[in-house]
Amino acid sequence: MQVQIVLLPPMRLGGYQMEMSYLANTTGQLWGRFMPQRKHIVLPADNHLYSVTVYPKDFFEGMQPGRLFEKRAAVKLSEETVLLPDMEVWDMPGGLYAVFRHVGSHTDLSTFEYIFREWLPQNGMYTLDHRPHFEILGAQYKQGDPASEEDIYIPVKQK
Repeated sequence: MQVQIVLLPPMRLGGYQMEMSYLANTTGQLWGRFMPQRKHIVLPADNHLYSVTVYPKDFFEGMQPGRLFEKRAAVKLSEETVLLPDMEVWDMPGGLYAVFRHVGSHTDLSTFEYIFREWLPQNGMYTLDHRPHFEILGAQYKQGDPASEEDIYIPVKQK
């Protein structure tokens, strides 16, 4: 699997967020709330959807499936973007990200398994950094379709 290391500038996102765990995963409810409202967002910075996960600092030290984290359904904001009054705004820090192209349904976790079980432990140059993780769901994203494509951004820093 190809990986690309990119340096991203900070960006501003807006949308909805929910606290959840892997045992009580409410991602479907979050997106179910966001998608009908998306058409009311005026002048987003691009046409992509951003699925953001904010983990507690020590989340990956001894995986606990019931541990809470924050998930966000969002769009990228420009200076002209107007959100609905009940939506939140988040400033995402810039930094180094390892980018992986996932091809397959959103329920296919093989790319995440590769990232966390193989690439991160074996790459020799980068380690996980404590910043938001996110996926960009662009024009090739089709929910549930085995030919769907999305880009997975994992925050990294040099060892």
